[in-house]
Amino acid sequence: MSKHEIVVPENNLPAWIYLHEQSLSSYIEPHWHSSVEISYTMSGHIANFFIAGQSYVTSPGTILVVNSTELHSIRTFHEPDVQARALTIIFPYHIIKMYKPTINHYRFNLNNLSLEDIANSQAYQCLQEKLDIVASLYDSNNFIRKTVLLLEILEIMLEHFLVERTLSITDKHDGKQKERLNDIKGYIEENYKADIDLEDIAKFCYLSKEHLARFFKEHMDITVFQYLNYVRAKHAKPLLLEGKLTATQVALECGFSGLRTMDRALIKNYGLTSRDIRKKGQSAP
Repeated sequence: MSKHEIVVPENNLPAWIYLHEQSLSSYIEPHWHSSVEISYTMSGHIANFFIAGQSYVTSPGTILVVNSTELHSIRTFHEPDVQARALTIIFPYHIIKMYKPTINHYRFNLNNLSLEDIANSQAYQCLQEKLDIVASLYDSNNFIRKTVLLLEILEIMLEHFLVERTLSITDKHDGKQKERLNDIKGYIEENYKADIDLEDIAKFCYLSKEHLARFFKEHMDITVFQYLNYVRAKHAKPLLLEGKLTATQVALECGFSGLRTMDRALIKNYGLTSRDIRKKGQSAP
């Protein structure tokens, strides 16, 4: 399914905070939530941050915003010589609405700023500074300071990066598109162990193969086949860590044609082969 996430901040903070510190390949499948998400790349880069039909590549200092209900996914690739760090802050919609009651008529606009706009924007630089401080306080119990910083970040966002939302044809059909994506992904989740192909999925959705392929690629930024292999790899990983089945048995159990095909999918999604994942499980305390 295209997951709808319910975001609940911890420790009575006005937003949920997460600091990402890893350089392995990873893939976060498309999902959406009513909250507003800020992603700040501090080192390394995000190879593909797909937001509402647009793909972004981030570098240190890049700030991206996912507005309420926008479908988004993230793919990172292994960078052996770089300690990748990124900060995610998610403001629940009701918090934003408390300070901006008419927020449903607006959206935040940072993603498509030019390098010149960013360089000349004091507000953008101030936002970067405050995000850096939040990251430095990530493990701190100073919740008052964190609360103040988060509200200051929200204030900058509301004062400097808010634009009127225009209702496009895409927006009007957004609910139907998400429902169709849910159906496609739900079918794949239920049948990933079987020998299914594009034609099987298209028949289930009452679509032509061509229409299905175009629709899925446009909204998910990956092909149906790539997503099917992601789902299979996602289910194979815990079985490999568990160690009860051989790698070949895991591959067949999860719908792959064989070990080589599974390893290609595991490398694509996690940067690790089945042998690497098994070693990782054996070395865990």
